[in-house]
Amino acid sequence: MLAPFLIHFIVFTAFPIVMSFLGTVMDFGYYGEGWIGFKAYVSVFTAPRFWMSVWVTLKFVIILLPTSIFLMILTGVIVGWAAQKLQAVIRAVYFIPAIAPALMISFSWRWLVSPGGPLGWFIGDTLMLGSNPYAFWTIAVMVLSTSVGGSLVYFAAALAAIDSQLYEAAELDGCNRRQLAWHITIPLAAPIILFMSVQRLSGLLQTWLFPYAMTGGGPNYATTTIMLNIYQTGLASSRVPQGAVMSLFLLVLTIGLILIYRWISGRKILF
Repeated sequence: MLAPFLIHFIVFTAFPIVMSFLGTVMDFGYYGEGWIGFKAYVSVFTAPRFWMSVWVTLKFVIILLPTSIFLMILTGVIVGWAAQKLQAVIRAVYFIPAIAPALMISFSWRWLVSPGGPLGWFIGDTLMLGSNPYAFWTIAVMVLSTSVGGSLVYFAAALAAIDSQLYEAAELDGCNRRQLAWHITIPLAAPIILFMSVQRLSGLLQTWLFPYAMTGGGPNYATTTIMLNIYQTGLASSRVPQGAVMSLFLLVLTIGLILIYRWISGRKILF
């Protein structure tokens, strides 16, 4: 019964991880050197550009993770208060950016923030994608706009599973809407919130397509994330060992942050 899952895990997860580790100490390229030891590690961890990409990635996580979860909860509670017909409309509007192709969204945003676009015309001649820190904040808002819709669907399902009798009993005891949301909705939806938080954290750590399509990582590497750095180094520049080192670093960073977040949530600090 477990064979299909085990085969899938070994072929598509365990084997790539092992090969990534071997790729950090061996150069398998056509003109590769074979065994290279820890040269790739030294090359990566002594490069200022790598640590800049780490900082950019962490900024995305620090800013967008709590913001997206807060907006998900706020929007979900407001939608729950709306009329039944209006709920479907709001969910559809919020979910459209989550299913739209990322490149189409990128091209739309490039037009919006260009000097001749609506936002560019409103703000002035500021190059929002060609100057720092405007480029980072522009991409942060764009990533945020595409992340809330998908999370809202899961949160709406969690709200639908809450017994309506709990709300009725609380209202008879004199609870207002804010108290209902804080003492009933959020605690009972906490497992889904935790699940979406972990999923959102993993997704933010792997952000690369929007910065790549919008700025190519510029200006002056201000929007270069770890994942984009892996692509530019390991694939575009054919420096596979260095890209493999960054991949392992991203894996360790992701596991570490998820474990820390789950430990915090388990201590009831968040909910």
